[in-house]
Amino acid sequence: MNRRIDAGMFLRVVKPQGLCLLLQLLVLLQLSVLPSPATAGKVYVSFLLFFVHQIKLGDICASNGNCDAGLHCETCVASGNPLLRCTRIQPSDPKSKGTGLPFNRYSWLTTHNSFAKLGQKSRTGTPVVTLENQQDSITDQLNNGVRGLMLDMYDFLDDIWLCHSFGGKCHNFTAFEPAIDVLKEIQVYLEANPSEVITIIIEDFVTSPMGLTKVFNASGLLKYWFPVSECPRMARTGRCSAT
Repeated sequence: MNRRIDAGMFLRVVKPQGLCLLLQLLVLLQLSVLPSPATAGKVYVSFLLFFVHQIKLGDICASNGNCDAGLHCETCVASGNPLLRCTRIQPSDPKSKGTGLPFNRYSWLTTHNSFAKLGQKSRTGTPVVTLENQQDSITDQLNNGVRGLMLDMYDFLDDIWLCHSFGGKCHNFTAFEPAIDVLKEIQVYLEANPSEVITIIIEDFVTSPMGLTKVFNASGLLKYWFPVSECPRMARTGRCSAT
């Protein structure tokens, strides 16, 4: 037998969080920010699954209570995705595996273009017209468990700058800040947390003589460097090995 379910009956049956998720879907559809019908379908499926079990990592959510243990519900505006999703409250700590493993046996959270913070104005005074990848400052990233930082370094204004640029050239509208400022943020964090290991991955466009050496010396980070002389060597090339 068919039954007509009116709005009042629906509101009595649906959990408040589930209703919030449905309203979120309707708003997104109205604003036409969902990229495709397939994405809308995924939201609808997530809405249905909400009533069956807790939502997993990466799934669309409505509130923290929807997500599995160790997850919370938030959006990452910098990624260009407006949907709330279940994300980790804190990444796993590499030190939980002990300290006796080779470097390449550890895993850690790394951010891409770690310096490219959403809404940040260039230190040149010019509005940034380039991709912005992060919502948190370097210090906040480190406090939240990030242990790898990807930094793009360029010669610019007679100094070394962090730029999200193209063609190997830094411009006023692609420059974020002098590299030494971020390196000093890392130094301050390590000063307060000397047992932590931070991996810095440099996309190097610096051509000035001793440019990187000078900026690292000035930052005070050299005392935290892993000694190159102690790095295991690869038999074929003689270069440092992570094993």
